[in-house]
Order: sequence, then C-alpha cells, then structure tokens
Amino acid sequence: MVEQSLVSVDPGVVEAARACGAGRVRTLLTVVVPEGFAPLVLGYTFIFVAIVDMSAMAGYVGGGGLGDFAFQYGYQQFDWKLTVVVIALLVILVQVGQYFGNWLARRARHR
Repeated sequence: MVEQSLVSVDPGVVEAARACGAGRVRTLLTVVVPEGFAPLVLGYTFIFVAIVDMSAMAGYVGGGGLGDFAFQYGYQQFDWKLTVVVIALLVILVQVGQYFGNWLARRARHR
C-alpha cells in the first residue's frame, strides 16, 4: 500500500523538485510523502475495513472476537436479536472508520 501510494505521485512534480536542486532525501520528504499522503490514508482505511471483515469471518470458524460472539450466542442459541445487534455494531464500526479515513484523506489533499 505504501509503495503504491508513493508511486502514484505525479512524476512531473518530482522532476520539478529535482530540477530546482532538491536532493533525493529532500524530494522524498517535501514532495513525495506530502503528495502521497492522501492515497496512503485511503489505503490504510481500506486495510482497516479488511481487517474488521476478516476478523468477523475468523470468528465464525472459532477465531474469537465479535464474529465468534455473534455466532456462539446469537446464531447457535437462536437469539436473532443479539445477532442483529452484533452485525449492526460491525457495520457501524466499518462506517465510522470509512468516514474518518475519507475525511482525513480529504483534509490531506492539496487541491
């Protein structure tokens, strides 16, 4: 994710910084990282959502966590209300994480 975010920086901007006399480290720290920060934040948001998804699915096969709780106490004991509440919590967790990541990426954009 980090490599893809930093590679997505416009080569013209990097070339302009190098043409102005900036060295490799200065170009990296003052051009590439700030320009690639918004895609980097979006990448980490995607990873957060994927981890929540995978941990919920791991709970189904006995890995613990909210998925395991919903499966053992909700689905196996026919308590559909508990299952719906846990699923709603997972959806809310993902939506809050996605909203915060999108908000942070929007703030990080320079355009």
